[in-house]
Amino acid sequence: MNQIEMLLSKLDDAINTLSMNPLGVSSGQRITDSIPKDICGATLNLEDGGDFKYVTAQMDYNNIKLLLDSLTQQLYAVASVPAAVIGQGNIANVSEISLKLLFSQTDNKAKQMIQVLKEGIYQRFEHMRKLLVLQSVAFSDDIFDSLDFTFTVNRPVDTNNLMNELKTQFEMGAISKQTIIDKSPYTVDTSLELQRIEGEQAGSNR
Repeated sequence: MNQIEMLLSKLDDAINTLSMNPLGVSSGQRITDSIPKDICGATLNLEDGGDFKYVTAQMDYNNIKLLLDSLTQQLYAVASVPAAVIGQGNIANVSEISLKLLFSQTDNKAKQMIQVLKEGIYQRFEHMRKLLVLQSVAFSDDIFDSLDFTFTVNRPVDTNNLMNELKTQFEMGAISKQTIIDKSPYTVDTSLELQRIEGEQAGSNR
């Protein structure tokens, strides 16, 4: 990694300093006077044998493109953004597993952030409990320990495969109907959906 950073730094210096901002070099005569920066079309009058030229590195389009591509790739790595998401690759016919691999770094950062947020919210629960005790509102340890919350990470998901997996688990008896409603991307309010299902079942039994 250090070697990559060193080479990118040298290439950046070569492009910015020696190609885009060339150095003016005078030979045969020392130039002691300064030229105003706002002047346009200035001319240097040198003595016989004097020479002035800009020293530039032999850089072409491929050098600059190489630097831009490398820096862009480093940006994707640091930001944990899959290059395919912003048009740098073809994601046609990408499977669910491939999507998970593309977003693996983003998922890891999201998990770290979720862990930090959970620790902070649990501490707030403790303070809220103490404040409610001052207002004569007490909770048992079992009820308090049942408090929990979940985070949903916005990641592209193959909805068809997800629903098939939930259906398979339900048919195996390994998952409840409420969990299916929780995990379903089409459900907004789980409790309301369960009430509607119970109402439909009660109406059909009449």
